[in-house]
Amino acid sequence: MIDLLNSTKKPGWTDIESKLNSINTFLNVKPESSFIDHHGLLKIVYPSADNTDLQELLNIITWYFERQAAKICQQCGALGFRRRVFSENPTLCQQCYVFEYNNRFESGVL
Repeated sequence: MIDLLNSTKKPGWTDIESKLNSINTFLNVKPESSFIDHHGLLKIVYPSADNTDLQELLNIITWYFERQAAKICQQCGALGFRRRVFSENPTLCQQCYVFEYNNRFESGVL
């Protein structure tokens, strides 16, 4: 089992992580890296496969899970949207966005 999001664990993405781990176990593959890039989106990188069918399947899996992560709140797993108010552009639902905005406003970050 891999730690999909490394040290930047996002509780709302645990379902994505468990599904991806199941697929990786079934296909007997392991991503080279998984991380949140500078746009606040999940990026999954697999090593190049020798088999072109496997490579195509890995590309589809990567595409699917990266797009799913862009629509799921990183904090709670509900439907979310990218919030460009913050520098890291996280995907947050309305409730988590308001909570995060208030925390940052009260701490003087915004």
